[in-house]
Amino acid sequence: MPVPERELPLVFRCDECKTEISFKLSDMEMHCSSDFTNLDEERNSKFLEYIDANNLEDLSFVDFFCPNCEQAIKILFRCGPSGYWGAFFFEIEKILALKSH
Repeated sequence: MPVPERELPLVFRCDECKTEISFKLSDMEMHCSSDFTNLDEERNSKFLEYIDANNLEDLSFVDFFCPNCEQAIKILFRCGPSGYWGAFFFEIEKILALKSH
């Protein structure tokens, strides 16, 4: 009998404006080991400086602008196949926010 999939959402709440953003497991899987960024070059480079200075280059990420206040966010996570069935897993390591003030 196959293992049933569970779609438990990950809900991120912006610390600036309290807007909630939901992610699905498939969202995290799509960004696992990806270099795609949703940020502009200036803000992404500031995050990359922090990531490099703190030896976090081996982590995957998903980044975005808060749809309400436009704060830049980068979620760093570990990901890959896990367990007997090789099901996808992810574990959030850090959530970074670029403050405008």
